[in-house]
Amino acid sequence: MNKLITLIHNLMTNNSYLFYRKYFDNNSVDDLKDINTDLYISKIIPINQIINYNEDHFYATTQYPGLLIGSGYGHDYKNSDPNLTNEGFKIGFFFDYTTGMPIIPGSSIKGVLRSCFPQRSVIKSSKRIDEQFELTRRSFVSEILKEKFKISAPIDIDALEDELFHGKRDGKNIPLYKRDIFFDAVPIEIKNKNNHLFDSDYITAHYENPLKNPEPIKFLKVSSNVIYRFEFKLFDSEVCPQLTKDKKLDLFKLIIELLGIGAKTNVGYGQFQINKNTPRRTIGNEITLGALRSGETVTGEILVGKKVKLNISGYTITHDVAKYGEHPKVGHKYLFKIVKKGTRIEKIEFVIPVNPLT
Repeated sequence: MNKLITLIHNLMTNNSYLFYRKYFDNNSVDDLKDINTDLYISKIIPINQIINYNEDHFYATTQYPGLLIGSGYGHDYKNSDPNLTNEGFKIGFFFDYTTGMPIIPGSSIKGVLRSCFPQRSVIKSSKRIDEQFELTRRSFVSEILKEKFKISAPIDIDALEDELFHGKRDGKNIPLYKRDIFFDAVPIEIKNKNNHLFDSDYITAHYENPLKNPEPIKFLKVSSNVIYRFEFKLFDSEVCPQLTKDKKLDLFKLIIELLGIGAKTNVGYGQFQINKNTPRRTIGNEITLGALRSGETVTGEILVGKKVKLNISGYTITHDVAKYGEHPKVGHKYLFKIVKKGTRIEKIEFVIPVNPLT
């Protein structure tokens, strides 16, 4: 019940509503500061509990100074009171409409990844021909595939780009269910000291007149040390058979880590560090189990009432255990297999043969 109340509260204080609607009410300076504070200390809404995850994913952590997405949206906050004007954010931000979370749209992720490729079809459609642009990117991708992924066969980079990003192969459309899909990246955990999902920063605009005072422009950003989950639905390449879906995922990791995502990447924003270990997404002191895969084996202790207590990364989960004749003794530890349907645990089974670990 407490989780439901928290979820409803977070949805009612939707960050997008605060930022784009309530911000422009007739607020006092204190009201505006309160809205800013509500934004900074926003809690992550567990989107990971209400959507099905694919196997093709990785986790990455925002680096200092943070992440800026949606800066092209208008948010020109002005007020006759200079104190209010100075306190207000003046650059836009992108929020998920339903949850108010700072997601990274799948289209943006796809765009960043495609920017490393020659983009010949895009250039043709805009009637721009830049041979150096194409050559540089073609060489860049070729070198990565050969050096990092040991792909020795000749690679048609233009054909690979069409397959990855345009849904075409040999000039024909690939069926929708066989195309690679780029999902939104969602925040799943805050790891910074202040436990802030958002923070503020400033751009100092200068003028042609060197004697004119610069005017700092305040903007909202995702804090550093926020973990995002990047997710895709990938297929083995037919254009380059050595490029399996696992190698595709590694290629995407490398590009995102090299280029970053969002605005102001040239001054450090939007940089990510790829996580080597899978974080366990938690709410309070309970694991959400979203990081467990079906078929994974874990250790558990038998409790009274035909239940098993699992200890995963320091978090305790209690769950019914599938029947197996007469249950082994209470208090003994055994190996169990997780059986999931989507993100939900369907059952927990004994690993056969049923031998006690303690």
